Amino acid sequence: MVAIPVVGALTIAYFEEQDFQDWLEENPEGTRKQYACKVASLTAEVMDEVLQDLPESIRPAPETVLRYMPECNAEIERLEN
Repeated sequence: MVAIPVVGALTIAYFEEQDFQDWLEENPEGTRKQYACKVASLTAEVMDEVLQDLPESIRPAPETVLRYMPECNAEIERLEN
């Protein structure tokens, strides 16, 4: 029973490393922190789109999710410039 979660975690780690290596080919000067921030930013964008489907009375402001990523915003700007 314990092997299933361990195998799942190892599989996720493997595919995440593959994604990082693919990203690194396109961004040879990139760091793991920049990659993590880029992934977090893309996730936040998707999350914002999903949240927009909520009724307006309970929908958070669009900046709510991005406000929690100030370090990442600077990292992404460095990567894009």
